[in-house]
Amino acid sequence: MGLTILKQNRHGCDKCMPNGRSSRWKMALSVGSLLTLSGFFIPHANASSLSQKKQQLQNLKNQASQNSAQLSKDQHQKSQFKQQIQAYSDSIQNLKASISTNQNQMSSLKQQIQQMNDKINKTQSQLQTDQNNVAQMIRASYEDGNVSFLQVLFKSTSWSDFLNRLNDLAEVTKAQKALVNQVTTLKKQLEQEQQQKQSSYQHLSSRNAQLAVLVQVDAQLVKKKNQAMKQVTHDAQVRTQQAGVLESQIHLTKSEVAALQAQTIRDEAKMKSKSYLTQAKQSLGNANTSALISFAERFEGRPYVWGGTSPYPGFDCSGFTQYVYGHFGINLPRTSGAQFGVGLPVSRNNLKPGDLVFFSTYAPGASHVGIYIGGDQMIDSEDSGLMVTNLFSNPYWSARYIGARDVIRH
Repeated sequence: MGLTILKQNRHGCDKCMPNGRSSRWKMALSVGSLLTLSGFFIPHANASSLSQKKQQLQNLKNQASQNSAQLSKDQHQKSQFKQQIQAYSDSIQNLKASISTNQNQMSSLKQQIQQMNDKINKTQSQLQTDQNNVAQMIRASYEDGNVSFLQVLFKSTSWSDFLNRLNDLAEVTKAQKALVNQVTTLKKQLEQEQQQKQSSYQHLSSRNAQLAVLVQVDAQLVKKKNQAMKQVTHDAQVRTQQAGVLESQIHLTKSEVAALQAQTIRDEAKMKSKSYLTQAKQSLGNANTSALISFAERFEGRPYVWGGTSPYPGFDCSGFTQYVYGHFGINLPRTSGAQFGVGLPVSRNNLKPGDLVFFSTYAPGASHVGIYIGGDQMIDSEDSGLMVTNLFSNPYWSARYIGARDVIRH
């Protein structure tokens, strides 16, 4: 069903197709799939009664309304994704800033801890030096040389001297003890401060590890949201494409369908008129078929543009044929329906390069036209752009082929 809808509109038309874009063909399968999945069905305009035509038009309007609502929903969701992505990105930046701040603090703490270690070692060394200095001073008070405290007592000359020396030694011991207590207290304070700084360092290190995990989580969320936004953007593009397709169908009113169908019937009848055929033979234009086809192929790849009659910005189907033949002095009417009413009828088996080939696509009658170039191929401007495509070996075109016209004198 989805592919059927796509085919009904890939050819373009003279009055009812939206502006073409080169990206349409790339999105074609997505459009067809979306239409199928969404339950949309654009009826083929083969219904004969007026009531059926009215029902088809109403169905198309309902589908257009549903598509517009869904497109609005996609746009709203896209806006939400953008806000979420920005929030996650801001969070990542904040987390990285916190990690950087913590790293600076950790670096400072590391230096402070090293300084504390140096200070503790220096304090311990200073204690030993001070103790030695006090002992040395006492020894020097009595005699030179390295003499033990016990020897100092034994060398006393009297009881009074003994007591004096004992008192001096007691003072030394007391001074040493006070010095040891002072240094020990300082050392403990330094060690406690060092432990606090080490604890702070470990806390910051652990916090940084947690922040790094959060950065990774946010980065994954940003990635997922970007993927989701990419999908919803694609869906919105597909629905926009679908809106153009539906708009094309809505433009085709019942009066236009009836007029096109009636014109085709009249033209088919005219082609059986001997007087017309005689006149038409005399009115055929002169052109070199090879040169005409080469000229037409110059524009391959140009975009389809609804109502377009020139290479820039682009052609619709009949605008293209009118431009090419006009370049060689053969003036064709503007629309595919009107072009179906000129020239000489050509049977399928007698097709020649340069003949106009006509199809009933989005509506009954000659709603699309191309130029036959031989080898079961034609060049035409359709919704996906101006291209060379197979004719009767292509099931889509073969099923919609309604005839050909010769407008060149051979």
